[in-house]
Amino acid sequence: MKEITVWLILLVCVQTSTSGQSINALNVYQRTQDFINPAFCGSTGILDINLDYRREWVEFQGAPTSILLSAAGKVGNRVAMGLNLESRTRHVERIFNISTNYAYLLPLSQGNLHLGLKAGLMSFAGNYSQVLSNEAGDLAFRDDVNRWQPNFGAGAFYRSNSWYAGVSIPMLLQDNTQTAYSQLERAEQQHCTISAGYRFMLNELFMMQPNMLLSFSRLAGPTGIVGLSLYYQESIWTGLSYDSDNAINARFHYQLSERISAGYGYETALGKLRNQSKTAHLINVRYNIKSDGNRYPTPY
Repeated sequence: MKEITVWLILLVCVQTSTSGQSINALNVYQRTQDFINPAFCGSTGILDINLDYRREWVEFQGAPTSILLSAAGKVGNRVAMGLNLESRTRHVERIFNISTNYAYLLPLSQGNLHLGLKAGLMSFAGNYSQVLSNEAGDLAFRDDVNRWQPNFGAGAFYRSNSWYAGVSIPMLLQDNTQTAYSQLERAEQQHCTISAGYRFMLNELFMMQPNMLLSFSRLAGPTGIVGLSLYYQESIWTGLSYDSDNAINARFHYQLSERISAGYGYETALGKLRNQSKTAHLINVRYNIKSDGNRYPTPY
């Protein structure tokens, strides 16, 4: 456990010197943590492909939509590599991310420790000239924005037969650009993420796993999700989670075959936001070409 402690301290110390916003829509990453933690790459099998689709505020035109595609797998016994593609739109703004992950595996007495690095390129486009403003000649919506920016990340991920824990800084470079219409790209700001889960057997048929996914930044403070998942013979699982944005998410997932699984999630706001019909639909499809044989829990 000494290696884990040293790595966690290093990442936390780096984060204390940064500032920024927390990650946007954390719950879309629960099955594809390699988007926020490169060390997660290759931890679920020889080759794993995930497709996630998220549609928020479905009652409104131009509502936020996210599409994520990830592929990750092992290259030998100690090295894993992966590719992440992410597209997010909100009205006239669009973000496209492409990144590569590298992870190195260190076998320990009770599990495996993965140390990871991420390198990527982000494209931001804002078609502000298409916005209809109440003020004639509004300079804020006169010019379109189109820019590219590289970024890097690092993380650590540990998993044993019953629990997992991860910590990462997905974006090491700060993006201080402000846009005229909104700040969709705030999700690209520096932040530190922590994930953890513990799985235990209830009986021969059912397993339960409490889990969390948290994000920390100086500007936004702590945000995240805490949840509880229930598994039936590792072929069907359902879960319920609470988002710090005052929303609740319910999920159902089914193992269609040895290699293919699919799931659906529904999210709705609580309190005052509920009156504004804040809802989201999530769809996930996963294809696992071959498992690595480990019985380590998958952090759903």
